[in-house]
Amino acid sequence: MFDIFAQTPQIYRLLFDLWLKINMYSHDFPHALERIELLFVTIKPALLGRGAPAKVAARQPVQPSDADPIAPEMAFAITGHSPRRFYRRLVHLVDLLVRAARGILLECELDVDGPGDAQEAAEAAFTVLLGMWQTAEDRRSLVWALRDGLLNLVVELNTTRPTYGTRLLLDWISQQAIYVKVLRALSPGGQPILFGNSEVDMTMQERVAILHSSPSRRAANALINAQRDGRGSKDWPTHRARCQSIRAAIDKYVLQFYSSAELSPLDLRF
Repeated sequence: MFDIFAQTPQIYRLLFDLWLKINMYSHDFPHALERIELLFVTIKPALLGRGAPAKVAARQPVQPSDADPIAPEMAFAITGHSPRRFYRRLVHLVDLLVRAARGILLECELDVDGPGDAQEAAEAAFTVLLGMWQTAEDRRSLVWALRDGLLNLVVELNTTRPTYGTRLLLDWISQQAIYVKVLRALSPGGQPILFGNSEVDMTMQERVAILHSSPSRRAANALINAQRDGRGSKDWPTHRARCQSIRAAIDKYVLQFYSSAELSPLDLRF
């Protein structure tokens, strides 16, 4: 890529020409703003020299010396190598951005002052919740919301007016059911979990059944029954060793797909 740019430096000139004279190519402010946003995203990586992309990937600060030396020459060529005229074009570009932003603010003001829609508000709230949960370090807030009946609300809204946002949230909640605390919040006491999809609901019930018949639970019940019969002290050491061996094999298998940081010991056994 660097060799191609060195052979055809006009690419830089076209890029700066479009950036500085955007109003000449697009007279409609909203469309011009979209073009400018795209240019701002692409112009920085286009101007980097050799070795600079590695610094960007490593999140290291990029210095002016990291720019391709051909780029400034081609940029100033647009204005006849006059820094004054170059910066004048930049100021004009800022004025264009301000005028475009005013139009967007007016549209936003009309939307805010307009009559609200309860379903749209709920969908927006779901989007915010999903973004918050996906970036959270734990699942406490998700568990609290599920205990308060969030799943029923999402399923009802998805049935009434299905959208991409509600489907995405339902899919994500179903994936989180691999964690014990989330599954318990979805099914307190082992009650059915209804996602509105027969296959997903069946899978959830299978998970709940596994949770309530886990090896740890069976081992604990076996110990209690053995102690009641008076043979716990004799049989339990052998039984405990067998349970530990099975658990170690299961843990080794699960860790092929998940790291120990992703799953707690309880989730790992589940």
